[in-house]
Parts: sequence; C-alpha cells; structure tokens
Amino acid sequence: MPHRRTILATSLWLCMLALLSAPHEANALAENDAIYTVRGGDNLSVIASRIGVTLGDLRRANGIRGDLIRPGQKLKVPRPLRRLTRASLNWRRPQTSGRAIVIRDFGPRRNSLGVTVPNTGVDLAVPRGTRIVAPATGVVRYAGEQEGYGFLLIIEHAAGYTSVLGPFDPAALKVRLDDLVLRGDALGKTGAPLEGEKPYLHVELRRNGKAVRPDPLLR
Repeated sequence: MPHRRTILATSLWLCMLALLSAPHEANALAENDAIYTVRGGDNLSVIASRIGVTLGDLRRANGIRGDLIRPGQKLKVPRPLRRLTRASLNWRRPQTSGRAIVIRDFGPRRNSLGVTVPNTGVDLAVPRGTRIVAPATGVVRYAGEQEGYGFLLIIEHAAGYTSVLGPFDPAALKVRLDDLVLRGDALGKTGAPLEGEKPYLHVELRRNGKAVRPDPLLR
C-alpha cells in the first residue's frame, strides 16, 4: 500500500523534526547524561577519551577518586560526546550480513497518487531477525513504537548527527534508553515489516535535525 506508507513516512518525518530539529530541544538532548557499561580491559582514561568527556568529569559524576572500576559497572556520563568531532565518527553499516540493497531510496518521490513527498531515509532489504549494530559511538535517545514503523531507535552521535533505525523486535533489543553504545555494539534484531511488505531495515541520518543522505551508513 504505497500511499499508506507515504503518509506514515511523512508522519515520521514530522515526528523527527519535532524531536530533533528545534535548537532548544537539541541543546537539551546534549545536556542529558548517559550510562556507560564498563567492559573488560577498560580504564577510566580510555573510556573518557572514547566517549568524549574529561577524565575529571567522569570521576566526579561517579564519585571515583582513583581508577578502580570493574566490568559490568554502570558509569554515569555527564554530557557525553561533547569533545568528539565529526572526524571521530568513523561510520559503519548497521546491517551485519548481506549486501546493502536499497529498496526505497532517499529523497523526493512520487507516491501512488502522483504526489511528490519527502523520503528522509532509505529502506534496505534484510531478512527478518537480521542483527543490527550501532553505526557509530552514540547515545540511545529514543526507543519505542512509532505508528507505521514499528519499534525504532534514535541514536545521538557527535557533531550534531543522529541516526534512526528500525523496525526492531522489542523482545530481542540489547539496549535501553540513555545507554551509551560504541561503534559496532549490538542493538538488537529487525522485527516484522509493515503488513504486505518484505522485511527491511529503515536507515536514516540527520545533521542538526535535517535529513541527509545516509551514504556513510551504507558502505
């Protein structure tokens, strides 16, 4: 039902604008804390550098005087990503298997009614249950249902970038709201597509709230 999908695409576009594009809202997002889970081999200096904060801020936020941390420990991260630059993003494809075959491309397109509408991302052909990973270091800022798109994740990255991925299978989700993920971290698996459609992964990339071609996520 192409016209139905077009209406839903416009709805998602408006939802993303409301969530991400207003300057005061974007600033509020940047001020939010995040949670980082310590991994084996981590130390505070490495973590601070990796997630774009100072070592002092990380210690103060967690009441740590020395350097002793343990795998599995949850660290509060104040204003994550702020010291990371665009050059640090090092994008990768979130789809972990198969080729990135685009079935619906980015940009204006005509729907079944002959109306030109925006398409703010691309849809890739993937089997249902495909494992999806983080395309770059970032913070999960939205995890939930979006009508017509299923369960979506919105991940805030450095330099004003945001990625939108879905639909996910909620039962197979590996992350939670405000989790700080590193490039390649498991996010979950793709869920059921819209009725009558083949399984797909929706991939969207935004810079300062504006949709841009997600080519860096398709390599």
